[in-house]
Amino acid sequence: MKLCFIWPGKTRNPHIKALIDDYQSRISKYIKSEIIETQAGKMPFKAKDEEKKIVARMPSSSYIILLDMKGKMLDSEKLAAKIEQLFTSGKDCVVFIVGGEQGSTKWLQEKSDMLLSLTQLTTTHEMARLLLLEQVYRGLTIINKHPYHK
Repeated sequence: MKLCFIWPGKTRNPHIKALIDDYQSRISKYIKSEIIETQAGKMPFKAKDEEKKIVARMPSSSYIILLDMKGKMLDSEKLAAKIEQLFTSGKDCVVFIVGGEQGSTKWLQEKSDMLLSLTQLTTTHEMARLLLLEQVYRGLTIINKHPYHK
């Protein structure tokens, strides 16, 4: 099994990028992972354009988790339990998608196996990427009984 993180556009803030790289490295100590940054879409059909690029990069036989403000909120232990459950699901990859600044399309929301909300607060997309990776890392440490989560 592998974890894939897909989002449109590059992370431009060098401080956030450094932290994203750090957490992805930490995650990779527990499970194979990959960050895929697709090209950001162009107006006027930005979200639809980004959707096509995201779908084109998703591995087949994936469990798709889309970050969405209407999604389910989980605490760290429940996210860890969900990740652990997916390890035995028979899927090749768990794909976490962070949509672009225009959000995600209804089609992508319906195609996803799960909608996940990280917070009710409004954050930048770059911060959402960082928070997602930190929480996935935290979940993996919970599963592996590492003292990171206290």
